[in-house]
Amino acid sequence: MLYRAYREVLGEKLKYSILQFSDGTMMTYPRFFIKILEEKGFICSHRFEGVSDGSTIDLLIDNPSNSGVKVYIIAIEVVSYGQGWIDFYRDNTVQSSGTALPILPLYLGSNKQSKIHIEYGGTYNVGTLAMNTATPGGRRSRAVGSLAEIGETLVIPPGQNMLVRFTNKAGTSVDVSIKVLWWEE
Repeated sequence: MLYRAYREVLGEKLKYSILQFSDGTMMTYPRFFIKILEEKGFICSHRFEGVSDGSTIDLLIDNPSNSGVKVYIIAIEVVSYGQGWIDFYRDNTVQSSGTALPILPLYLGSNKQSKIHIEYGGTYNVGTLAMNTATPGGRRSRAVGSLAEIGETLVIPPGQNMLVRFTNKAGTSVDVSIKVLWWEE
């Protein structure tokens, strides 16, 4: 069971919510948990099997201009069984749409629908490079998986998008998964 506590700061009463269980355990990062309880938290993921050496996969996260919400990204996680480059681009344009991915609310049983669109496999003109990184690996039987992540500081306002591009540099086919966690308001 959770209860709320209030704290006085500098003589002024500020509402400072601490989520705490009846056994005294406190949550260390409750903001996303609260957004899930408010039915504003979402998840989307996809596994790409057999991505051939030298090829790229793109995943577009688009917040339409008429969405009425800002998207607060908690994490974009890219996991690969082999070496690869990961690039994040902003302000991209879509030449041809790809395959839309299902978006699920993190509050199980919620009927709330996300207002954003996530797809892969379209044709995109990439915008400005926002971040680039790599997943380590090896070749063939010595391949080591890893992940790369862009964290809690990304906000996508209406009319903006982010493209995640993975380029396989493993020297062989690899499996890759991409997961996006966010809330909207």
